[in-house]
Amino acid sequence: MDEMSISKRGVTMAGTPYRMMNSEMNYTLMDSSINHSSILDSSSRLDNRERRIQKVNENIISEYELGRQSVVFTQQKYKQLLDGFLLFVQTNKYIHNKITELRDEALEEYNRMLNKNIPNIIIHQRLICNINNFQTGNEQFELLARCLIKEPYLALPAYQAAIKELWKSQQDSKIDIECPKIGLCGWLGRHHVTPRGLQSSMLNKLVAVEGVVNKCSTVQPKLVQSVYIGEVVHDINADIRSEEKTVHLRPHYDITDFDKTAKDSGRPPVSDPEGKIMHKHEIGLCKYKNHQKFVIQETPEDAPTGQMPRWVEVIVEDDLCDIVKCGDRVRVWGVYRASCGQANSSNSGLGRSFLIANNVLVKNKETYDTNLFISEADKKNFHAFAKKNNTIDILGYSFAPSICGQDIVKKGIILMLAGGTERALPSHHIRGDIHIMLVGDPSCGKSQLLRYVMSIMPGTVSATGRGSSGVGLTAAIVTDQDTGERVVEGGAMVMGDRRVVCIDEFDKMQATDRVAIHEVMEQQTVTVAKAGIHTTLNARCTVLAAANPLYGCWNDALDMGQQLQFEPSLLSRFDLIFLVRDSATEQDDERIADSVLRNVTEKAKPVINECRNNQKNYVIQADSYDINPKAQHISVYNERDVNKNTGGDSAQESEEFETPIFANRDEMIYYDKNGIEHEILTVPFFKKYLHYVKNVFYHEKQRTDGWKPYPEVSDEACEVITELYADLREKAAKYSHNKIIQGVTPRTLEAIIRLSSSHAKLKLNRYVTSVDVNYAKKLLMYTLFGEEIVEDVEEEEEEEDE
Repeated sequence: MDEMSISKRGVTMAGTPYRMMNSEMNYTLMDSSINHSSILDSSSRLDNRERRIQKVNENIISEYELGRQSVVFTQQKYKQLLDGFLLFVQTNKYIHNKITELRDEALEEYNRMLNKNIPNIIIHQRLICNINNFQTGNEQFELLARCLIKEPYLALPAYQAAIKELWKSQQDSKIDIECPKIGLCGWLGRHHVTPRGLQSSMLNKLVAVEGVVNKCSTVQPKLVQSVYIGEVVHDINADIRSEEKTVHLRPHYDITDFDKTAKDSGRPPVSDPEGKIMHKHEIGLCKYKNHQKFVIQETPEDAPTGQMPRWVEVIVEDDLCDIVKCGDRVRVWGVYRASCGQANSSNSGLGRSFLIANNVLVKNKETYDTNLFISEADKKNFHAFAKKNNTIDILGYSFAPSICGQDIVKKGIILMLAGGTERALPSHHIRGDIHIMLVGDPSCGKSQLLRYVMSIMPGTVSATGRGSSGVGLTAAIVTDQDTGERVVEGGAMVMGDRRVVCIDEFDKMQATDRVAIHEVMEQQTVTVAKAGIHTTLNARCTVLAAANPLYGCWNDALDMGQQLQFEPSLLSRFDLIFLVRDSATEQDDERIADSVLRNVTEKAKPVINECRNNQKNYVIQADSYDINPKAQHISVYNERDVNKNTGGDSAQESEEFETPIFANRDEMIYYDKNGIEHEILTVPFFKKYLHYVKNVFYHEKQRTDGWKPYPEVSDEACEVITELYADLREKAAKYSHNKIIQGVTPRTLEAIIRLSSSHAKLKLNRYVTSVDVNYAKKLLMYTLFGEEIVEDVEEEEEEEDE
């Protein structure tokens, strides 16, 4: 039994190896087939890998070849541009004369500083060239102009190299003076825009941007080249000690360098591999240059209604630093570039854009509106209109004709728009701007009068009492995001320098915020002394404010002080404070209703706001400065000829063009309180006349006939002004303190002079006469004591021509 089991077990055991042998044979056969297929797969994978590697190598080689060809093509193009610019500067007489002039100025400055024993003289000069200089009919030169606009990173270095060659040929070999840098100006067509017009298609191209400086940083030193000295470490065991020192120069490049792409700004290793040389940074031998940033913001008149104003950050260096300040209206030529991969500290495709300035121009106060073309025919009409007996009455009828009534208020605003006489002496400054405040019942047209001023006066800045603060109107201290330093940012009044600032809902402003504008209204400056910054900004603006009484409507039973929550110090700064009342008679109600219904039903043409009818056009039109090929670098616009606006119609370019004087009766007429119809002036004639009497006429007379640039106060007017001031003081003394809206102070005397001078301007008179003072008297008697103005025909004035 056991043997059988053993035998069976043996058979079983004996059979097991047999089956295992068979399985091993099968496995061997399978492994051999698998190995054969794996060998085929691995060989195919190797072939695919080799093909991919070969393809990658071919792509790398092709890319390298394309890059090499691109570099060769760029070098060839740069050489062609350099030859073209060399030919241009050698044949252009203006460039030759300007370089000679700059060289003589540099030599004079060099000798002057040398006599004072001042070493290391550095003279920064800039040669301003109008891009229209290339428009000579030569196709090669015109191609250079296009390259300057489309490829400034190539054309500007080539142009600078050509100027350097010409500078060296004319310079004395004994004196090495740095070559002046190139500054471009002129009209750039579609590339002459506001900050809102900057687009990605303009990157790396030459652009010109106009706006107002909103924020300006301080001038800081920028590292250009680092110097490292390699000193030998003394070894005690060494037999020979070498005292030789090595010098390593490391240039630093950034977005402002057009001809540099590789940024080799890293420092050398601290020591060499053997540890025998130690590199030390020599700060005193490094090279630096001035560096500054400021922000150009879209002007209020160019910003579309309901949208935030756009802005662009400008980088200036060397001689362009410290030219502008907050509130200046500037025009900047430069290259629009982007710094990608640095947005929000991440490697993304988004980035900040900068304008690398090549030339900066600050506009002067005479640049009121470059689109106002005044022909000789217009000037004749202006003089004929000024000689009329009812000039002020017609201007009053033409101001906001859709608002019936408020004739006295309108005439006061017209005097405000014409302005008085500013006297800036070394010892003191007397403002010439007239401030007006409208106080009265709601729904009387106060806000509409402010809106009409904004529509006809370019550059008007608007604000509201509820949404404005003291620092928002004057200036604020903000922190720069790049440097972390604190800088001054101008407010509404600083940005409205030499313009009108309209403040609606003036009573809704906090008392602490109203105190901030006291200095602006009288001294016309904003002084900032906080956070370690002490500076003074100009805010020479005219303030037109509108407010409501404390209890909503004006109540004659209450005193003035109970209905006005303004400080006496603030009220004294306003030249005129008009009390605007709602009509209380049936006759006035019928007249207002009839006037409104007639203008709506019979004269159904809507009034177009000409200042904002082209909001989508952000291209700045050319003026005479842009077209003049011999335009030179100046810090301000001096006596710019605004009569040659190439952006206007061809008819306006003719001296015979005549602006229509009176509007069509089918469009708009005005009804006075007696129900009599009056023709009104057209809006273009109205705007041009105000611009002419304020900014053009007296300057022309100063050049041609020797007049002063403002109406002179005659001896007769001085006597009348003295008598008027004494009468007002005597009459005010008879009133209780709370019975008159503002007191009669020495500021009232200055207001009399300003109002009289403004009236003389509107009549184009050389001298302020007693007639002008009497008109100012009527306005002051109405605003101070509520005496109605008797409507009489103005006395005809004889114009004195000397």
